[in-house]
Amino acid sequence: MTVLHTLTLFAHGLIFAALSLTVVFLTYRNRRILIARRLSWLGTFALCEALVAWNDLLAPLLPGETLLPPLLRVAVLAGGYAYLLAFGV
Repeated sequence: MTVLHTLTLFAHGLIFAALSLTVVFLTYRNRRILIARRLSWLGTFALCEALVAWNDLLAPLLPGETLLPPLLRVAVLAGGYAYLLAFGV
């Protein structure tokens, strides 16, 4: 894994983790706005995306070669994109 790839995975996970935290803080302040009621779906997607990105980043550092088993990784990705689809609909 190159340094650029490592930095890209770290930034990817960090950005989505920051998005999920931002959604947590904004959701309860603006319940009157229609889109604010559905922000929790977007926050859950961002959390799933950050989890998968950091799994890919940290997996080579551990002896087991993976933090999430492959089937669980696919389930987290699929669940995250299902939440994104629910947010968009």
